[in-house]
Amino acid sequence: GICPVVTVFSICSAMDQLVVSVDRPRKVATLTINRASKLGSLSKNVFEALVQALGELGADSEISCILLRSEGRAFSAGNAVVGDEIPPDGLAREAIAAMEDCPVPVVCLVQGFAYTGALEVLAAADIVLAGESAYFQDTHAQLGLVPTWGGNVRLPRAIGLRRAKDLVFTCRRVTAQEALAWGFVSRVVPDEQLFAEANLIADDIAKNSRDSIAKQKRVINEAARRPLGEALDWSVQAHPGHGSDMWERMQALRKKGKRPTSAESTKAGNEGRSKL
Repeated sequence: GICPVVTVFSICSAMDQLVVSVDRPRKVATLTINRASKLGSLSKNVFEALVQALGELGADSEISCILLRSEGRAFSAGNAVVGDEIPPDGLAREAIAAMEDCPVPVVCLVQGFAYTGALEVLAAADIVLAGESAYFQDTHAQLGLVPTWGGNVRLPRAIGLRRAKDLVFTCRRVTAQEALAWGFVSRVVPDEQLFAEANLIADDIAKNSRDSIAKQKRVINEAARRPLGEALDWSVQAHPGHGSDMWERMQALRKKGKRPTSAESTKAGNEGRSKL
């Protein structure tokens, strides 16, 4: 059985390439890419483990936030390039899509550097937190490669067309502060505070309605794939309804003396009846 407090286990135990820590009282899971000697390179086993872990944690109603990090001095040097470690493109795309589709927010922690394929992973994260010394670099063009995991699609949507072209065409290093200004990174903190800050973010997320967040994540991601007008129409027609714990949370707010107005209560009640 699962320990009621903190459970730590590995997926792909042959090399323990992904270590999963589940803190149930806090409703937070931490996925650690355990390949420090390979600079966090993204192997077939890592992607297989990510697909499994994200699927299981996303289906666990007691998990509200997932942290994704790496051991060692780098988040990831990108794609593994040796023999059986090389991940099939389809598997990599499946794992990256699993991050986007997971109902639980995925927060990535970047220390050191993130190269090439690692950027394709980060572009699918919900929140990216970076240490002050972190930097980012896409080296596809240096090697004569073209991304096959969706990077050319997600990057422009994350940071804008011209910034994406700047990053992709020049292959230059982008600092954490510049990535923050571009919107690729959500927050930059001192290196030694990276994990602590990520856990504060996770705790803030876990205080809120898991169901509401899951529904909003789905709407935000789906709307981002559509033109603005179509997205607005779709968001009304396919509105998923409010969180299943809406009334409980409103009652708790009312007991604290912060009562919503009668108009707000009526509106919430009417809209709370899910259209799906």
